Amino acid sequence: PKIPKREALACPKLNALTVGLYGRFGNQVLEAAMGLYISESLGIPQLILQQEDVFTPGEYSIERTKVSILPGRLQVPTPREAMIPGRAFSPQSHLHGAFLLNWMDSPYPLDYERFSGRIRSLTERALRFRLDERPFPENYLTLSLRGGDVFQNPVPRHYGQPPLSHYQLAVLSRTWKKVVVVFEDDSNPIFTPLRTWLKENHIPHSLLQQDWLGDLKTIYRSRHVCAPAGSFVHAI
Repeated sequence: PKIPKREALACPKLNALTVGLYGRFGNQVLEAAMGLYISESLGIPQLILQQEDVFTPGEYSIERTKVSILPGRLQVPTPREAMIPGRAFSPQSHLHGAFLLNWMDSPYPLDYERFSGRIRSLTERALRFRLDERPFPENYLTLSLRGGDVFQNPVPRHYGQPPLSHYQLAVLSRTWKKVVVVFEDDSNPIFTPLRTWLKENHIPHSLLQQDWLGDLKTIYRSRHVCAPAGSFVHAI
């Protein structure tokens, strides 16, 4: 439900926001950036992040917010404990849910330009790994196929993936010198038909089966990407 602005602002003074990061690369980047965005919006001076395998633990100063990235999982207090004066506030739900909601219905619409800036600030300062800045040629197309967790039983219904035609239309949209297919495994049912179609139509291509970090580095260098459903490519 909508919260009137005067009620939304009627909250105790918060000295820190604690965010437990959930999911893999895409979710963690968006959650961390949303935590920074909310901290700035509410004037909370410190953001505490639980890191998994994306960020380097340490202390960072980003804009006017002190960001502390801690190893391991944080002990999250209950909402009642969190509201005790002098205690840091920590939400029970993960903030990627807030990002995926329609913020246009919120009394505080999301400023996407500022949010994107916080993604850049965090990743430039705190990523665990370095990324190759050299882009692929202009006439290369990267196809990213989702696999792994979304095709394991039980299959989550809200993670429906694009059909074969989604990728075929991208390939046929212009003449590409090379098509690069990045994939985690062959569990996606369109993987084999796509590979066969590329071969039968004599389309120059390469298949890169990598871990998530290998996919990230390949997609980061790509000028043109045909993406699956999910947050991974969008975060990159």
